[in-house]
Amino acid sequence: MKAIQVYQVDAFTNECFKGNPACVCILKEEIEDKYMQLIAKEMNLSETAFLRMPEDWDINKTNIFSLRWFTPECEVDLCGHATIATSEILFNVMGIKNDKIIYETKSGRLIANKNSDGISLDFPIDEYLSADLSNDVLEAMGIENYEDAVIGKNTKKLVIRVKT
Repeated sequence: MKAIQVYQVDAFTNECFKGNPACVCILKEEIEDKYMQLIAKEMNLSETAFLRMPEDWDINKTNIFSLRWFTPECEVDLCGHATIATSEILFNVMGIKNDKIIYETKSGRLIANKNSDGISLDFPIDEYLSADLSNDVLEAMGIENYEDAVIGKNTKKLVIRVKT
């Protein structure tokens, strides 16, 4: 395996050793999933981001990248703070000229925007389906009445709108 650029970035802060740390690995070529998992385990942070640079990357032209995230235990489909950390490296260390970065991820297209307040993210919207909840689920959660419930088609996140 060739050398990989690795950064540790504290997201959501301007101070060292504050905020939410993430590791960012810059991949100039593909590596196997098992190596990404081993690197994430070695970094031992909540998430490690793996940014795949296009082969013909030009700092003045390209703003579309592939991005994946691994915890020390498994791959995850979406991670906000590690995406902020990755964007920090692209915007402020590597000097990407565009004020928008587009990430292709397992959760869909994710967009990072650089503005006067810092970096903001536009997350992909998951399609949702109506969910009928069993009495066991409601009882376990201590919910007596609810308006409706939906479940994310891809994320499988359950959202329950309660009456009170």
